[in-house]
Formats: sequence, C-alpha cells, structure tokens
Amino acid sequence: MHTFTRRLSTLLHVSYFAAHRLQLVALTVVLVVLLLLVALWPWGRGRADRAVVRVVARSCYVLPLEKGDTLYISARPDSLAEASFRAADVTADSCMTTGVWVTEEGHLLTSAALVHAQPLLLPTSVVKDRLRRVDSRLLRERESLRQVEDDLDYYARTHDLTDDGYNEVMAYRTATLERARSIDSTHVLLQRALSMAEAEATLQAEVRATGYSVNDSCCERTEAALRLIHATDDGLLVLRARHGLLPLAFSRLAAYRFGTYSHGAETIGFADLGGPSAAPRPLTLDTTKATLPVTEGAISLNPSCQLCGLRVQGRRLSSYALGSALAHLHAPPFWWLRNVVAWVRRTLLRLSDSGETSPFVRTTRLPLSAAAPVPAVGSYSLPSGSHYVGQTVEHDGRRRREGYGEWTDSLGVRYLGLWTADTLAVGQRLSADARYTGHFAARRDSLGRIDGLHPEGQGRLESAALYYNGTWHEGRRHGEGFGCEPKAGVHYGTWRHDKFKGEHMVYTSQRVYGIDISRYQHEIPQTVTVRGRRGRKRKVKRTKVYPIDWNNLRISSLGPGRRSDGTVDYPVSFVYIKATEGTAIVNKYYTADQRAARSRGIAVGAYHFLSYKSTGEAQAAWFLRHASVQPRDLPPVLDVEPTDRQIADMGGRDVLFSKMQGWLRVVEQRTGKRPILYVSQNFIDKHLVHAPERLKSDYEVWVARYGAYRPYVRLLHWQLSPQGKVRGIHGDVDINVFNGTKAQFADYLRSL
Repeated sequence: MHTFTRRLSTLLHVSYFAAHRLQLVALTVVLVVLLLLVALWPWGRGRADRAVVRVVARSCYVLPLEKGDTLYISARPDSLAEASFRAADVTADSCMTTGVWVTEEGHLLTSAALVHAQPLLLPTSVVKDRLRRVDSRLLRERESLRQVEDDLDYYARTHDLTDDGYNEVMAYRTATLERARSIDSTHVLLQRALSMAEAEATLQAEVRATGYSVNDSCCERTEAALRLIHATDDGLLVLRARHGLLPLAFSRLAAYRFGTYSHGAETIGFADLGGPSAAPRPLTLDTTKATLPVTEGAISLNPSCQLCGLRVQGRRLSSYALGSALAHLHAPPFWWLRNVVAWVRRTLLRLSDSGETSPFVRTTRLPLSAAAPVPAVGSYSLPSGSHYVGQTVEHDGRRRREGYGEWTDSLGVRYLGLWTADTLAVGQRLSADARYTGHFAARRDSLGRIDGLHPEGQGRLESAALYYNGTWHEGRRHGEGFGCEPKAGVHYGTWRHDKFKGEHMVYTSQRVYGIDISRYQHEIPQTVTVRGRRGRKRKVKRTKVYPIDWNNLRISSLGPGRRSDGTVDYPVSFVYIKATEGTAIVNKYYTADQRAARSRGIAVGAYHFLSYKSTGEAQAAWFLRHASVQPRDLPPVLDVEPTDRQIADMGGRDVLFSKMQGWLRVVEQRTGKRPILYVSQNFIDKHLVHAPERLKSDYEVWVARYGAYRPYVRLLHWQLSPQGKVRGIHGDVDINVFNGTKAQFADYLRSL
C-alpha cells in the first residue's frame, strides 16, 4: 500500500510538471505567433504615406558671449563658416531631407544631412579655428567695400530721383552700407569670441516637417515645427514635435530593435527639389538613381509596410539602429508607457473636435488639383561629364530636361530651375564665387548641339568682385543695366558686349553749372553772300566779332541728347577762360572776360592748352606771364588733348607725362594752387591709366565725357556737351557740371 501511494504521488508530480511545461510551451507559441503577427501584419501603404514627411531645416551654431550678445556661425561645412550677430545672415540656405514619424510623442527620424552632417556641439578648438578664417575673409571683404562705398557716395552726390535707375542704385547703396556695418559689428564679436577661454557652440535649427492629406473634396497640407533631440554616431538624427505630440494629420511607423524583417523592402521618400516639382506624397525610389540630398532619410518599407531601415549618406541603417537611437533616450518599458499616454492624449484631442490647437502646427487647405501626383524625378549623366537630376521627358528616343531640375556641369557649376526643351528658361547658376539669377539660353557648338548655358535676357549676377542687374546677351552684359565693381565704379545705363557705353542722365536746376570760353565765343565764323563786280553773287566765309553780354548770362540749352527736368534756364556759376597755348599763343579776349566775370561775382579760372613742341616748364612760364591767378580764383587748368599721332611724334606717352608734370609743378609752385587736369574720357581710359601714380592720384580732373559714366579719377567737373546754348553768348558753348551739390560747391569756393 505504501509503495502504491508513493508511485501514485510520483506519477501525479510528473503529470503536474508535464502540464506546467506544456503551458509554458503553449504560452511561448502564443507569444511567437503574436510577435509574428506584429512583424507580418500588413498595415497598409496609406499609413506609411502619412508617416513619411518632407523635412526642411535652417540651421546654424550659436555661441553665447558676455553682456548678453550672441554670435551665430554657419553650419555649412563647405563654406568659410560665415558668422554674424544676426541669425538671418547665416541661415539663408536651407537643407531638405525625408523623415519618418516613429512615436506618439512626435519623435521623428531622419538623416543628419538635414544639418549638414554636423555635430550638435562644436568644441572650442574647432570654433576658434573657423572664426579666425571668418575674420580674415570678412576683413578682406570690408576693404573692398570701402571702394564701393566711395563710388556709391559719388553717385549719390551727382544724381537725383530724376535719373534712370536712381532708386535701384540707392537701394544697393543702402544694402552695401548695412553689409559694411554688419561686418564691423561681427568683427568686434569675433575678437571677443577669440579671447574667450571656452567657446563651445551649440547647433540651433529651425525645422519644419510637411505632409499632405488627400480626400475626395480637398487636400490639406500640414506643417509641424520640430526641435533637435539627438544625433547618433552613424549619422541618424532624432527630432521631436515642439508641442510634444504627433500631429493629428500624421501617422507613425514603429521602430523595433528586433523582429522586423527587411526581405523585399522598397525605399520610400521624396526625390524632388521642392518648388514646382514638390510631390505631395512620398514615392518609391530607385536607390541607384536617387542622388538628390532630399533622398537622405528615405525609409525602407518591407512587404508588411513596416519600417525596417532608413537611408543615411547613401547607405541603409537597419531597424536595430533606428530602435537603438530611440532606446538611447528612454528605457523600453518607460518608452512604451509614454507612447500609450501620448496615444490617449491624441485620442482625446481628436474626440474633442477642437482640431490642432498648438501654434507649432499649421494646416492649410488646398485645391484638390494641388494633390495631383508630380512625375518622379530622374537622374542621368551626360557625355560631357556633367550630371542632371530633375524632371525629364522622352523625345525622339532620347531623354530631355523638361520641368524643374538641377544640372551640375563638369566644372562643378550648378544650374537650378525650370527647364524647357532641354534649356534652363529661368533659374540660378551657382559657382564657388558667384550667383546668377535670371534667364538663360542654350550655347551650341559648331554642329548646333547644346553644350552649355549662358545668361540671356534679364538677370542678376552677384559676387565679391562684381554686381550687375540688367539685360544680358550671349553671356555678356548688353542693354540696360546697373553694374558695380570695386575698382571700376558704379554704372547705370547702356552696355554693349560687356562694356559700359554711357548713361542717360537727367539734368535739373539743383546741379551747379558752368561754362568754358575762348576766342571762339567772340569770333564767330559766318558765311555771307556778296555781289561781285559784274553783279554775280557768291558766298564767302567771314569772322564776325561779338561781345559777351555778361549781365544776362543764362544757360538755355545743355546740348542735343541731354535730358532735363523742366525748362533749361540755369545760372552760370563758374567760368573757365582760355589764357594761353604753347609758348606763343595768347587769347586776346582773356583779360577783359576775366575782369567782367569777377565784377559780377562769377567764380573764374584760367586754362592753358598744352602744346607738344616745347617743354612743360617753358609753357608754364608763358602761361604765368599772361594769366592772372588771384587768391580767390579757381585753380589753373592744364588742357591736354593730344591725338595718338601727336603722342607718337613727341616720343611716346612718357614724354607727354613729363611735359604735363613739368607744367603742373611750376604753376603750383608759383600760384600756390594745385592745378586741375582737363582730359577726355578716351585719354583717361587709353593713356592716363599708364601715368605715374602722382599724376593719377594727386590732381583733380575736369573730364570731357559726353557718354561714359565714371572716369575713374578724382573728378571735379565734367563737360557734358560742347554744343550748349547760353543767352548772352553767340554760337555754341561748352557746358560743364560741378561734381557735387550747391552746398558742396560753396564749401569748395571757400576752401580756395
């Protein structure tokens, strides 16, 4: 009996453990089945479309300084790290990637390419190295801006609202002055930052995620603001919605560390450049061709429509890496609990019919047509070694660029914009040192094939060395436009084949006008008819002498082709009178005209016409013998008008420069006044540029410029026309304009 009881007890004990083991096995099978259901459940592509979004970021580094100041440093690694005390100056360029929502709390995963693959914290050594390079570059730019400021100030003194392009030039002047002030302020902050012992900079980004929801009646575009959370070593970036919840318009895909298979997965994301080609829904991408930066962050979606990877720097990160990035923030049990709480909050918000109440989420209703699918962007290489990514069409068996796209040529220059018939109709050309925005035309080779693009039509070019906004032809400035170069001045007017041909100024009563005269304003050639001995009439040329009516001098015409605002009736504020020429000629009217001008309070000066047959010193002695230069008179003028043949006959331009310097030196020593040079625009462009530096920089210039804008010298007066009319003087008169305002002219006279 005892033995039977013991055996029965043993049998029952074995049965109990067998049953318990069976329960464990059954429970394990149930758990495995549940895991398989989770891993293989076909959630549907629609859920993925609402979870994958376009992410755009404007990022920069922030470096706090003492006294509450802040320095912003560009996050772009391919530049010299522009720095500024204003964030807007260094975040002008945005970056775009694909992203995916992964939690109910609004966490989003994307590639670190969104912030130019830069760390969230920049160490002191790197910050200071970048700031030193920035400071050096800004100082060079500031130096070039000084010349530009002088040129723009000159323009402002000599022009007004009636002149063509005045508002545009003044707007550019305002922007230039603001840029100069910005550089000066930034330089001060850079020096303070470089003197700090610790100068770690934190990455700051303005990030927005955009997705679309389409139904039968309308299309809704939802934008949500994000903030940076974490960046992993393998280039994964974790962000979170600023209001702490997944926006109602979006869904999420779970990022599991284990149990998500990737066999047969496809890549989902955006393969466009934004703008006109922006697709409202993510597309299935061919990763062998998807080369645009926006494809960074594209997800891998398995046949069960589950997240099994993410594209970073051209490679796929596994679901394990994605789950690890989230697990780095919170341990899994707490992570699940937080997701449940967030899900409940979102459900209550949806049931409340209050919609999205956060200021960080914005929903816009669009016409249903806006939700129409946009053709996928393709990419291909051209025989020249260039590469194109954008919209294309098939034509005559070959692919042509048609629509929005980006072309990079063999030299690395990028062309971005709207293409028509394989040609960029309007867009941008971006190189390492310049940016052109405007219209283009195809450049063809000898066989008529398109081998490049050049500006054609209206466009704007901006670089450190040149600014131009106007019309172009065959890649050159041609037509009406505004140009500014640090060493060439400011030009607004007509261009021909990249050369400035002149401006069409409007002259007003606010300018200061003067004249220059010689014996030709007294001795006027005339053709008269006389009768001979036999009564026959014949025409003969005679010279008639006229006096000048000094009491009634008024400028009544500026000459043909000169535009004026209102009736021309201007006073004569200054007059130059020819005194001598060479070593033998004297203007016999000089003394009387000079006395008459002085007696009527008109500023008066004398000029000498340079001869090429005697020395400058001898001609200076002749001028001083016959000219009267009083202390309050205008400075003497040397009139230099040689032909190329005369320069060659005297022995070349160096001999001419020697004669000029000899006259200028002697006259300045004897009169105590530094003389003025009267030359033509052609002489300046062709000869004066080769003169000794003192001749170019020490003497103010009176230039005869009837078309060209800037003489590139120290301009005092310009002669705008040789065919003006003055009441009180017979015949044509040279009309001149003082380079400045009436107040500046009064100051100039007081300084004599």
